[in-house]
Amino acid sequence: MHRGTTVPALGVRRMVRRASGLVVPESSIAQRHPIDLVSLVITSSDVGLGASTLEEVAREMSRCPLAGTVTALTGLMARLRERGADHKRIDLDFARAALTEELLAEVVSRIERGDRLVTEHSVLKLIEYALRHCYTGNHVVPRVEYLAWMMLVLNDHLGVGDDADDAAPDLGLYIDGEPVARASTLAADTVANQYFHAEVDLPSLIARFQRRWREMPADDLSAGCGIDLDGIYLTTVGVPFEDLVTVATMVWGMSAQGSVVLKTAEMCRALSWDAERLDSVLELMARDPAEMVAAIDQDEYSGTWSFNAFERFPILRLDAETVVAVNPDYVLCRAYGWLPLFDIATALEHAASIGGEKARGDVPPMSAITNYLRANTERYALEVLESIAPRRGPFKRLWDELELQAAYPGKQAKKVCDAVLEEPGAWVAVEVSSRSVQRKLASAASPQALLDDVLRGVVDKAKQLEATLTRLREDESRLTGRAAEQGRRFVPILLISEGFPLGPVTRAVINDRLRRSNVLQNEQSQPLHIIGMHELELLEHAVTTGRGSLVDLLDAHARSTMAQMNLRDFLVGYLGGHHRPARQVRLWEKALAATTARMKAHREGETDDQ
Repeated sequence: MHRGTTVPALGVRRMVRRASGLVVPESSIAQRHPIDLVSLVITSSDVGLGASTLEEVAREMSRCPLAGTVTALTGLMARLRERGADHKRIDLDFARAALTEELLAEVVSRIERGDRLVTEHSVLKLIEYALRHCYTGNHVVPRVEYLAWMMLVLNDHLGVGDDADDAAPDLGLYIDGEPVARASTLAADTVANQYFHAEVDLPSLIARFQRRWREMPADDLSAGCGIDLDGIYLTTVGVPFEDLVTVATMVWGMSAQGSVVLKTAEMCRALSWDAERLDSVLELMARDPAEMVAAIDQDEYSGTWSFNAFERFPILRLDAETVVAVNPDYVLCRAYGWLPLFDIATALEHAASIGGEKARGDVPPMSAITNYLRANTERYALEVLESIAPRRGPFKRLWDELELQAAYPGKQAKKVCDAVLEEPGAWVAVEVSSRSVQRKLASAASPQALLDDVLRGVVDKAKQLEATLTRLREDESRLTGRAAEQGRRFVPILLISEGFPLGPVTRAVINDRLRRSNVLQNEQSQPLHIIGMHELELLEHAVTTGRGSLVDLLDAHARSTMAQMNLRDFLVGYLGGHHRPARQVRLWEKALAATTARMKAHREGETDDQ
């Protein structure tokens, strides 16, 4: 304020503390816009090469040796997946090594203005083409200009089809005020594109694994409850689960250090394993070229955006002695994510087909195993929330689902969310969902899948949030035991642990369906904040280090130019970097240390789990 007046100095309304500790006006922070996250892909048409067909790419690929081509492409992928990878530098290096002088100037100009030449998507599609069309032979690497030409042509053919889907649903997307099928088809492709390029935060993934799969089951079993996930995996799959984790961690670590081609004999020596033990693990996560092509063809959603086969089998066996990681991140996710449940389910289905129900032994139903891991996901979310607000003691500000059900019994109890958090002047309601995006949505195979995911994954959960906030609005004292505070705001958060592709398209569909369902339309309960587990952990760090309250940070996102995008894209810029909470760091370091110690013990012959 100007001294002696009520006029704000410089018109400053809000101040923000930057990572350096400097407090500055919020308006002084250069804000990004959704369009700033978009990169154009350089195509053959862009650089004047004319129209070429995919058949020509296949024909050119047939002149290249398989092992050398895959080695070159997976090396590119490893560079792209490095932490903090400089995509501009990768593109420039590739262009200067591959392109002729007449093409180089145009491509470099486009790269300098932010366009992309080498993308994870184009590399994976080229690997698929190599598996289908390269000749088997020596490990000679093909001339890099061949790969560059094929990449430019392939980029030309990775857009949306021209035919509108007459059966596409009304997603609430309009052109000139009219809903059109073309908008639905384009929306599905846009969401698939965004989902594919969403970065998996590996430390967050590993931290969740450490609690959900290792520590929580161990604690539960000690207390006489829970499910022995490791024991079930060994019983059904026939391979120790920690062997899967060990191999995945080794391959990922070697790929991250630039060693994309690995010899199985060297892996056995490093682990002091025999070949049979390593082969039993590779059988779960690796395929030879012919088997990989068969897996791709068996994918019912195979097409522009579907890489299910590479995710399930992220290691390629070039020959009996050589393996290569198709994508290092896929390798780590194969062991630390949800795919081990697929191994169990596949093994149970096979056992049932040959031996009936008796083949199950003492293994619980697959639904019980999955629900247990989902319940552990909710428990993990509560642990993160407890870092933000105390759950016990005189300063308690966090209540879980059981406490809500006790406070609001009867039919109301079925409609409460997973947790509520008390903030100054506000109630924050949190509903946790471990539901994953449907594969047909991730592969752009169905515009209807976008609507289904919004209705079942968002709108239904939003109803639970609204029901809980309504109970609090009517009588919060039943929960807190204190007199109700007047003038509160009500902030709904839907935590989708595995992430959801938020953007202008999905936000438009979500807002339209919430409006049609008359859910969360009260101004006191808007907007609906949709975040992933990694984003909750970013909030955890910001709150616990004094960067702002939970509500203040959510409000800043809602006011920003990035309000339609996911919270991570906003927070990293707003807080001046990507910071991790100490709790998460301890967990993922503990997880990797346990695996590293196990590998060391194998080398020194101190383990006997064969």
